[in-house]
Amino acid sequence: MLISDPPYSYAEISATLHIPVGSVGPLRARCLARLRRSSAFIARDQESRALRPGTRGQVHDGPDER
Repeated sequence: MLISDPPYSYAEISATLHIPVGSVGPLRARCLARLRRSSAFIARDQESRALRPGTRGQVHDGPDER
């Protein structure tokens, strides 16, 4: 719902999923973190980095993971 064009508002997502508006952002963050840790995402990211010059295939979740 957040990546549709145009994206749904947090209020629309809240109503559709029957969750509080304040839960949409944290739920999204947890889902994205879980996706980043998934083996399929890591493998695809490593493959993508291997194809880009100067990246040496490193995988980092963010600035804290260096």
